[in-house]
Amino acid sequence: MIALFLVFPVQGTAPDLTRSWVEEVRGGATAFPALFRGPRGKPWLSLTSLENEEVPMLLAGPVTTGVKLEVFAQASGRDWFLNWTDFAGGAALEDGTLAWYWLERSSDPHSYATRFSVRPGMLRDLNERPSEPSEPRPIEEHRGPGEHGFVSLVALDEKHFLALWLDGRATSTGGDTQLLARTVAPDGALGPEMVVDSRTCSCCPTALARLADGEMLAAWRDCSEDQVRDIALARFDGESWSEPALLNTDGWKIDGCPVNGPRIAVGAKHVAVAWYTGADASVRVAFAGPEARDFAKPLRVDDGAPEGRGDAAFLADGSLLVGWLEHEEGRSSWRVRRVWPDGRQGPSLVVAEVGSSRSSGLLRMLADGNGALLAWTETEPVRRVVVGFVGPTR
Repeated sequence: MIALFLVFPVQGTAPDLTRSWVEEVRGGATAFPALFRGPRGKPWLSLTSLENEEVPMLLAGPVTTGVKLEVFAQASGRDWFLNWTDFAGGAALEDGTLAWYWLERSSDPHSYATRFSVRPGMLRDLNERPSEPSEPRPIEEHRGPGEHGFVSLVALDEKHFLALWLDGRATSTGGDTQLLARTVAPDGALGPEMVVDSRTCSCCPTALARLADGEMLAAWRDCSEDQVRDIALARFDGESWSEPALLNTDGWKIDGCPVNGPRIAVGAKHVAVAWYTGADASVRVAFAGPEARDFAKPLRVDDGAPEGRGDAAFLADGSLLVGWLEHEEGRSSWRVRRVWPDGRQGPSLVVAEVGSSRSSGLLRMLADGNGALLAWTETEPVRRVVVGFVGPTR
């Protein structure tokens, strides 16, 4: 039996959060948003234009609260693999070098591969002519059947990115999906492949974050031989990976992929991992110190009927803003609440009413000022990406 770690969070009291700005991405159908720290530390949004589904386009640009969103074409092509939870994105180095990744179908109908391109150099403004990007190529070495995706890409140091992805090259011969990683240089050069975990869940998003000490923390959904699918962690010190270890023994046994991955948030004094588990149908958060060595017991943070699919970000006051999809009386909504490392929790805030289908995608968050930017996909009257800002009311 799985025991709850806390009673349900505070409900029915005045929200201590407010949604103060919302802006939609204009110009037709869009989906699959992601938020990341771009050049000079500025928040950036990436998404996919679906106006021409035969030639999808990765769009991205900086986000300023209260200002109309403007995004620009970064990559496009035919035969892209489009999936509600496995999609294109980007990352940046401190000098402004930008890297983009996306997915392409292969000749095998059940296979797809990653593609990436790097554009080196600092852009002083968006009117400056950028340097030429590297030629698109796969992140993985494998050329053959299998699913390769669920990429996480972040800056490893001033000169390299670190890529993490699920690799299904062994599944065509009866093997397991693996978690692999390698470095990416500004000229597109790739470091050696490293196996982080030799057996994982096959279709849950991965997470990767840089810690205060410069090491990297990865989180993903593991898969034991008897189909227990709990969250695992590993660290990268710049040369090698630690052995994978379970974050918590939820004990979620399911003969199928939950399509619900973990998220990592890094703050000034704490690190947190947020995730969904079907062991008791809950969204959980676990806190650790800045080096993420020892995580405390998880806290339950949802309102009683969650589906996960959310994110987390530390606010300037040290609290963690957690977001998730909640169901209530035939409705679904993106909700957020503040959680503190000492276990305190504020009331939840409904950010947006959305459909419960996969078309609503995932919620993505990024700390900004004293609050956080949120990006999600609305499905009515047209599928489109929306960005909003949520912050404390006091």
